[in-house]
Amino acid sequence: MAGHTDIAELHDLARGMLLEYREDLTARWQAGDKSSNLKKVREQLNNLDLDPWSYADILDNAMSEGADAEKIMKELRNHQSRTMKLWEVLSDDTIHHVIGKRTGGDSLAHIDGKVLRAAVEQLVDEFGFRFANHHTNYTSQSDYAHKGQTGTGLELASGVKNTDMRQFMSHPGGNTSAHARNLTRREMQDVPSVVEALRGIMEPQIAAARSGDMLDKNRRDAVNDLIGLKGYGADSVDKLQAFKDQLKVVLPDIQQPLTDTYKLLKNPALKIGRPLARGGGFLLDGMSAIAGTTGAADKKKNILQRIASGTDAASGALGIGSLINPALGPLSIGAGLFAVGDRTGSDIANAVAPYVPTPTINAGKDSTGDVGRDTGKAVIKPLQILQNKAQAMKDSVAHKNNPNDYGITEALRINGPNQLKIFADIQGALRLGSR
Repeated sequence: MAGHTDIAELHDLARGMLLEYREDLTARWQAGDKSSNLKKVREQLNNLDLDPWSYADILDNAMSEGADAEKIMKELRNHQSRTMKLWEVLSDDTIHHVIGKRTGGDSLAHIDGKVLRAAVEQLVDEFGFRFANHHTNYTSQSDYAHKGQTGTGLELASGVKNTDMRQFMSHPGGNTSAHARNLTRREMQDVPSVVEALRGIMEPQIAAARSGDMLDKNRRDAVNDLIGLKGYGADSVDKLQAFKDQLKVVLPDIQQPLTDTYKLLKNPALKIGRPLARGGGFLLDGMSAIAGTTGAADKKKNILQRIASGTDAASGALGIGSLINPALGPLSIGAGLFAVGDRTGSDIANAVAPYVPTPTINAGKDSTGDVGRDTGKAVIKPLQILQNKAQAMKDSVAHKNNPNDYGITEALRINGPNQLKIFADIQGALRLGSR
């Protein structure tokens, strides 16, 4: 080893070399000499800036060997490939980076190294995990939950594709570049401004990753049950390797059941062995209907909040929560409308399970102890799609023709012979608030 014991020294030296290499490749690209290394170095420079501490030994060894920028870039990429493969649960999974590798775009490399390291350390303490290619920034997901690409292997064989839950994937709608925006000069000037800017880019990513994990939860639980060990949720390499070793032994006998776990992505109510959860869903639906009706009658609420409560009442009465996910109860359709009313996380959480304290399925340190609020926290950002639907209701032809009609059934795509009855139920709940 070269003896560069100071991570700040190693980081500053390596990022300077990689930045110079990136700018050289950019100039050559613009001149028509297009190299795939430009994309690679942009990614690895960001990885280095978002978690320099993971690369200390790699950089020290590279510097001792007199490596140039291209060699350093390749060493960082090799580390990424090894680490991702190590923490991949099933070979058909995709490793999702909770905080994307290109977070902050090209601008990170232009922030003073000392400022950037201090900002990243503060955000790591705040969020409770590290970034870039540290394993705490990984979650192993199906393609259905990741970004909706056609799956491989067993997922492909299952025939399951994500066509109707795309806004709740880890990459909502399949968007993979929103987090790569550059920071402005003002956002890059000191530690507090960098922290604030990166926090604003990171928080939606964290919420989206949790939403993707929620989509994948029943499948992953079923896989753990089949193997008899905890692969999804393993907190050490040794535990994950034990899971993989057991999988190799039992795979010939469970290949079809393992393939069938992907069907839980489309219909989580198929989960076998959880009749009590489904019964609990029915119970919570009833509570949602009661609480929603009460909320619709509350004259202190604005019109959109009362619409949300009215929709809660209707969804609870119709058992929609139990159909969506029996383990969660009434996952309120009205949550997005409620968000338009107040735009606060606590209101969205309350809309997901209004007034109903229920045992949580999330035992993590961030759990509130209540399944409704945990779920609300997990899906706040992806609920933007529901907020957009609320606005679409307000802009709809039905609403313009009749200000008391928000086109709810149309916006929620409720069609068929029950449409008029559903609409009447919702309108009836809303009328409670207008007396």
